Amino acid sequence: MVVAAAGSSGHVRAGGLQAPRFQVLAHADPGGGYSGDVVGERHFAYLSSRRGKTDCPAQGVRVYNLANPRRPRHVSTFAALKDTWTEKTIVRRVKTSGFDGVLAVSSFQACTNGAFGGFGVYDVTKPSRPRRLALVRTVPRGSHEIWLATARGHAWVYTAEAAAEFAVAPDSFGFHIYDVSSPRKPAEVGGWSACRDLHECSPLVTTGADSRYLVHSVITNAAATRAYLSYWNLGTVILDIHDPAHPAYLGRTPVGQGNAHSAWLTGGGKIMLETHEVARGRPVVWQIADPAHPVQLSTVRVRSGRQRPRPEGAGPLRLLLVVWAGRCALRPEEPGQAALRDPIPPTTRARRPRPALPRCLVHGRVGRLPHPELRAGLGPQLGALGAQSSSVTTLRSI
Repeated sequence: MVVAAAGSSGHVRAGGLQAPRFQVLAHADPGGGYSGDVVGERHFAYLSSRRGKTDCPAQGVRVYNLANPRRPRHVSTFAALKDTWTEKTIVRRVKTSGFDGVLAVSSFQACTNGAFGGFGVYDVTKPSRPRRLALVRTVPRGSHEIWLATARGHAWVYTAEAAAEFAVAPDSFGFHIYDVSSPRKPAEVGGWSACRDLHECSPLVTTGADSRYLVHSVITNAAATRAYLSYWNLGTVILDIHDPAHPAYLGRTPVGQGNAHSAWLTGGGKIMLETHEVARGRPVVWQIADPAHPVQLSTVRVRSGRQRPRPEGAGPLRLLLVVWAGRCALRPEEPGQAALRDPIPPTTRARRPRPALPRCLVHGRVGRLPHPELRAGLGPQLGALGAQSSSVTTLRSI
């Protein structure tokens, strides 16, 4: 894991935007096999792990204290179950009638037949002493990617099972919703399937070009009223989840984009970035104020010239966690997350005063957006895209 500080000095790109320069502060080698997604909460980083071609099980979720970002300190490990791998972890502060603290949810996939697959719920209010609260098995496959949202006095886990709709049972579905307001007793409350609900079904066996429909990833808006399912060749499906027990279809981006991998929201939920795991794929920017009729605004030009696919289970990952030194604590910009009160200790502040930050910053690897209104909206709000498998690196704003 690489810890880097982002400053505002740098060359000016098109549209007057100033691309930030990054200074590497530290590198933490967790050892073992491959790393997965990384997420920040307060001044702690949670580094997931994934299987490789030859190594499974993976290494669980490693927790690093970044109070001094020049000296990351490994303080604990959790979610290291036998014969499993944990690629995705989401961490949120949760306050419900059944829990008040910080929750982490981790996806589990099985290395071997019969091994556990699903997700785990952990109390990480004290990151150095994680406590397992529950394990939830999902059938027929464990959770590939996962999301945690809080709203209306509840907390929900949303799971994406990337192959569930290939099961023989026609009513199986790959998107599940669980109420974890009482995290020791998660309860499944709803789910959705393009095959069951839209009659858009994938064959069990495909030949030639990839034409599968499957839920690869999921995020929600800040209010947990809409879900955005990256549905591979079906595009990004948008659901109304006001009532988690009865998700309702609202619309989707057009087919033909190719392997919709993950999505991210900005502009108050009216603009969505959609990434694709295909050769020479480029992220697409959609206006989704009317989810029944998404309007394509732009494609994002990637400096490398393409968005390189990484077949699941192949190739190491390079992870970047950006830290602004100064007033605010470590936090990736994610929907619905308020600014933190915990300051980074004074010892980590920049030695030299830095000029005022511009209104918007676009990470160099995301590149130039032709629409000024998009640049203004997307710059400071680009998050992880939920795309640990994508080579598109995005700015995790703090």
